[in-house]
Amino acid sequence: MKKFLLFLASIIASLTAWADEGYAIYNHADFTLTFYYGTMPKSAAYSIDTYSSFPDWINNYHNTYIEKVVFDPSFAQARPTKTDAWFYEMERLTTIIGLEYLNTSEVTSMSAMFYSCRRLKSLDLSHCHTPKVTNLSTMFSACDSITTIDLSNFNTSQVRTTNYMFKDCRMLKTVYVGSEWTTNSINESTNMFHWCSSIVGGAGTTYSYWHIDKEYAHIDGGPENPGYFTGKNIQGDVNGDGEVDVRDVTTLINMILGTIDMNEAGNVNGDNDINVMDVTALINLILGIL
Repeated sequence: MKKFLLFLASIIASLTAWADEGYAIYNHADFTLTFYYGTMPKSAAYSIDTYSSFPDWINNYHNTYIEKVVFDPSFAQARPTKTDAWFYEMERLTTIIGLEYLNTSEVTSMSAMFYSCRRLKSLDLSHCHTPKVTNLSTMFSACDSITTIDLSNFNTSQVRTTNYMFKDCRMLKTVYVGSEWTTNSINESTNMFHWCSSIVGGAGTTYSYWHIDKEYAHIDGGPENPGYFTGKNIQGDVNGDGEVDVRDVTTLINMILGTIDMNEAGNVNGDNDINVMDVTALINLILGIL
């Protein structure tokens, strides 16, 4: 009998686990869309898994009202396989809370995810790892108020298309990427940076209408290797070109002298102050002492 009860308990546990899923609930009272993971309620909830090109909360036109998106901590257990058009044309959206609970490790497509989110000022997607993503087309297109996007944990080794990815992001100035950003597999990048007229790479490269595809979709290496992105999470990479060398020392000295603005990359030794001690730490780093 004891073995039978244990067997029965294991079946119940497996069925309960099987019933858990990611879902979203729209609250019209405060214009909020909240993502959860668990047993989905029988009504007033939308599954995140759909065969449609758009999720059901978009098909039901909630996107025209939503002002805030919340990812509940429970959603960290969800493993969506695509996030296409999740926030499509949410033109009133100003706030996203809990993005750190969005696990993108199994996602294969993020097409049009934030398309025309016209009121978003910045996006921190640094918690999102994307080893299986193949499609980033129109992901941020028409986000014409956004100024900063952090993609520093994106792995783009499998990405095939970035068509119109940042198209018409006219206020976009800074895009952070990390060491796993690569364009090696991208074969479609039409108008990737069309009309991103404010963008500036980490080493000072500015927008050129003649370079709006993947050619400049990398960490800025200055005049020798211009790019539109800024490196992040690389200790000592003060100028954001993806390398740590004497040019970073020059940039750091200019920060200390006040000839260029300071930023967190100059805090090489991690003491939250930027001074000559960081120059010493940077030189030691270059020499291999640290």
